[in-house]
Amino acid sequence: QQQQQQQNPNNNNEKSSRSSMENELVVKVACKVYACEEVCENKYQIRSKTCRSCLNAKEVFVEKGDEMASRFCQKCTKFHGVDMFEGGRKACKMSLKKVQEKNKVIFAKQKMLLKEWEEAMTRRTTTTTTTAVK
Repeated sequence: QQQQQQQNPNNNNEKSSRSSMENELVVKVACKVYACEEVCENKYQIRSKTCRSCLNAKEVFVEKGDEMASRFCQKCTKFHGVDMFEGGRKACKMSLKKVQEKNKVIFAKQKMLLKEWEEAMTRRTTTTTTTAVK
């Protein structure tokens, strides 16, 4: 180890300078909602370019000339008109409908598999009882 440090004495300094450079490269992303001056704090907020308070707001105006209030959909990661949401939900009607349709298909498959299994068990028990009677 001492030989390695002697051969490359700047090794520790390189690591500390790299980490300080990484800290300097942090980019602050401003919220895209009109008149909001907050900064996005985590990866999700940066990806959607929306700060925490605007993500959770019941209604916001995304652009200056917007006449219709919008709300952020946590399923689509987009803003939709407030009329696209039911009550205080944070997922739009379209995304909820997609989930509902997907669940219907899954439930139908499960129901079919259960019915097949019950029929197989019924056949199995009837063949067992008839062989036992003979």
